[in-house]
Amino acid sequence: MIMPTNETLNDKIRQTPLPLGIDIFANIGNCYYTDKTLLVKDIIDSGIQTILFTRPRRFGKTLAMTMLQSYFEIPTDKGQLSEEDTSKYFRHLKIWQQGEKYTSEQGKYPVIMLSFKGVKASSFEENIYDMKKIIGAEYQRHEYLRESGSLNKVDKEFFSSIADGKAEESDYRMSLLNLSQFLYKHHGQKAIVLIDEYDKPIQTAWEIHDDDFYDRMIVFMRALMVNVLKTNPYLHKGILTGITRISKESIFSGLNNIIVDTILDNRYSEYFGFTQQETDEMLSFYGMDDKKAEVAEWYNGYIFGETEIYNPWSLLKYIESEGIALPYWVNTSDNKLVGDVLENIGNEDATVLESFINGGTASATIDTNIIYPELEYNGEAAYSLLLQSGYLKCIDKEIIRGKILCTLKIPNAELETIYCNEIVNRFLKTDNHRSVNAANSFITAMLMNDAVEMQKTLQRLLLNTCSYFDLTEEKDYQNFMLGLLAASIYGYDIKGNREAGHGRTDIMMRPKTNTKNAKRLPGIIIEIKHHEAVEQEKSDPKLMDKILEKAATEALDQIDQMSYTSELQSAGCSQIFKFGASFSGKNAKVVSAAVAIRN
Repeated sequence: MIMPTNETLNDKIRQTPLPLGIDIFANIGNCYYTDKTLLVKDIIDSGIQTILFTRPRRFGKTLAMTMLQSYFEIPTDKGQLSEEDTSKYFRHLKIWQQGEKYTSEQGKYPVIMLSFKGVKASSFEENIYDMKKIIGAEYQRHEYLRESGSLNKVDKEFFSSIADGKAEESDYRMSLLNLSQFLYKHHGQKAIVLIDEYDKPIQTAWEIHDDDFYDRMIVFMRALMVNVLKTNPYLHKGILTGITRISKESIFSGLNNIIVDTILDNRYSEYFGFTQQETDEMLSFYGMDDKKAEVAEWYNGYIFGETEIYNPWSLLKYIESEGIALPYWVNTSDNKLVGDVLENIGNEDATVLESFINGGTASATIDTNIIYPELEYNGEAAYSLLLQSGYLKCIDKEIIRGKILCTLKIPNAELETIYCNEIVNRFLKTDNHRSVNAANSFITAMLMNDAVEMQKTLQRLLLNTCSYFDLTEEKDYQNFMLGLLAASIYGYDIKGNREAGHGRTDIMMRPKTNTKNAKRLPGIIIEIKHHEAVEQEKSDPKLMDKILEKAATEALDQIDQMSYTSELQSAGCSQIFKFGASFSGKNAKVVSAAVAIRN
């Protein structure tokens, strides 16, 4: 592994690979590695027997777990004990400088390591089949136990039934407990149990919206977890990771010895994701110091405990792309869980989501215990999930009568894109491909200052996809436009209700200065008007068109009267497009003007 030291800051560092997609610590090799090994020290010092870390996906949970496995495990290879000296992976890292108390723990324990991240089939039977395969593979990783002189005949028969996939479902509920016992008998040492993405089977069951599937998975997972983690005399430590903490009333019923570390806690806050210092070091390492501001805007903003954290996946992808800011994390996997939550929210919470796009905040009581069925009707449960999943951040919190009250906000520009998409989806009740094509047509027309084509595209969207009842006020059309723009175009800072000139403009689009085409992109101002039509106007298309033409022209004139373009002029835009847009129900009108600026 190559560490970020000043000695390596030269042209050759660009040849150092990024660890994209590498989840197994021992496979890091000569890739760039941000040293998180002091997690080992903190776990040892804590004295905690069982701990659950809840963090968003792709924030380094699996890599942390395989690092712990490499550190603590008595080495094995292809099912047999190995003579490999695994301390070689750590001798140059921080943990090895902490003294004998910690180095003596290296390679000392038998380890059970499972990951349920791939459990995502559409039925209980298929998921149980996949979980049996995962557990069976872990048994096979300890194949040497089949011939161990420390196991009796009954032990070996049970071992073989799991390893060979012939056991009954009820046997698998005892499988991890029994494996820890077998390992203790053979090694004379209690086992460390590592379970990565423990909550994925439960999340999958809830996403299918099958109550029987969900209830059966809860029963199975409860038995599996409680058997191995509660009063297990063969357990040295249990460490779990997941996105959420499933409520004690469901999966952790009766399991009182587990300590949960969430994104609201401070003790282990620096070990998942990149801190400011780690991010600065990485950018410097790759010669991208000039990108720090853009990286902060797009990928910073998470707050774990009291620590500001950058999204590690997005930062690595940003560096790999040589500094192109895109929503990498949002696009890494299916956002079905969050999509379902946002789809089920009520009108009041929908208004909050719309305000988030404009930098607004919301206060909510956060419960770190998730009961999935409550997400369908409990707004605060939904906010709790969005926070723990990384789609919101807590900028302030206080404890009131034992409850956590958080002020919530969107973390960064990357996350704004998903909220914009959701706002658009609330209006575009149609096939997604049609919506995307229409949005792209609108963007193309706007960048060409083609008000006629913009109007045609908006009219098509309104007629074919939008619900009349979703668009009743000016702010509805503003949020619709904001979502349409922010979800479809990059290279711009897009703001709504921004102070400019002598007032607030509805939508301002300022080219990002570090975008390759920034000098060629126009600054854009859009002013919106809404007309509440009476019955006579609704039945007379020509009259409606005349009314909307007048309103759109007034909106365009307002841009000049209120000097809304002043900020864009000060920002150095060489050209500014001004658009007045008026709406009434599913009718739209757009007028435009362009101004060239001499800098």
